[in-house]
Amino acid sequence: MAAGTEAAPLLEPWPDAAGIGIGLPPFDRLETPSLEEALELAIDGRREAAVAIATDPRPATFENTVEALEVGAMPLARLENLLRHLASTGSGEELQALHERMTPRLAALEDEIAGQRNLLERIGAVAKQECLTAEQRRLAEVLRDRLRLQGAGLEPEVRELVASLDEALRYDRIFSLTLEYLATAIVDLRLHQLADGRAIDAMAVEEEVLSELGVPAAVEPLLRVPHAMHTFSEAYLAAIYSYLWADVLAAQAAGEFERAPRGLWDTRVADRYPATTLEAGSTAPAAELFRALIDREPSPSALLDRFGL
Repeated sequence: MAAGTEAAPLLEPWPDAAGIGIGLPPFDRLETPSLEEALELAIDGRREAAVAIATDPRPATFENTVEALEVGAMPLARLENLLRHLASTGSGEELQALHERMTPRLAALEDEIAGQRNLLERIGAVAKQECLTAEQRRLAEVLRDRLRLQGAGLEPEVRELVASLDEALRYDRIFSLTLEYLATAIVDLRLHQLADGRAIDAMAVEEEVLSELGVPAAVEPLLRVPHAMHTFSEAYLAAIYSYLWADVLAAQAAGEFERAPRGLWDTRVADRYPATTLEAGSTAPAAELFRALIDREPSPSALLDRFGL
C-alpha cells in the first residue's frame, strides 16, 4: 500500500539541525485521517521488517539484525510518540478516538513481533559477538531483554495469556482507577468516618475493609496504614481518597477544552479557566469556583468517560 499525499511526509524522517531525522513533525499537514493512514503503513512496515530479519538466512550480524530492526521501527516509533502526546493534550475527539483504536493494536503488534521464530535467537547471537562496540553490545542486550519481557520464546498459549494481560493493563495508567489506589483510598475513607474521638485499631480496620472488598492477596495497597501519613498527619489535610475526586475534576476540566471549537487552544475556555478558578483564589469556596468554570455540577462520569470505562 503506497502512502497517500498527506501521509507521506509523516512517514519520512522529520528534518532537524543534526540531520538525523528526529525534528518536529509537519504540523501544517497533520490531520487525523493522514495520521491514521501513516500509522497503518508504519505498522505494516514494522511487521515486514521484523519478519524479514527473523527469516534472513544469512548469519546474524549487528547490521542485518539489530540495526535493521531499529531502523525498521523508527517510522512507527515517531508516529506513536506523536499520537500519544497529541492525545495526552486533549487535541480533539478524533485524535482521542484514534489513540483508543491504536493502543491495543500497537501492543498486539509488539507481541506478534516477539513471537517471530528465530528473532530472539538472532539478537542473542549478536549480543555475544566480540567484535561489537560497547554501544552496539548494549543495544543488542536491551533488545534481547525487551523481547524476553514481551514473551519471546514462550509457548503459544502462554503468549496468549501475556497478550490478555497487556490488554488488561491498558487502564493501569489511570492512577486513581487502579485497585492498589482504590484499596488504600477506601481504607482511608473508612478511618475518617470512624474518627469521632473513639479508640481505633487502624490496622484491624484496614484488614476488615480489604476483606469486605474482596481484594486479592496478590494486590498490595498503594499505602498500608503504618505508611499513610496523609491519613494521620495534622499538616496534610487532603485525605488519600480526595485524589479520586481531583482526577474527576481534572477530567471535567479537560472535557471543557475537548468540546470547545479549537480544543486545547480554544482561547475562550483558556481565558475562563484562570479567571474563574486560579485568579479567584480563596474569594469563594473551591467547589463554587469550579462550578463557575464548567457551568454545572461536576460528575464522576467525566473520569470514566475520559478513559472509555
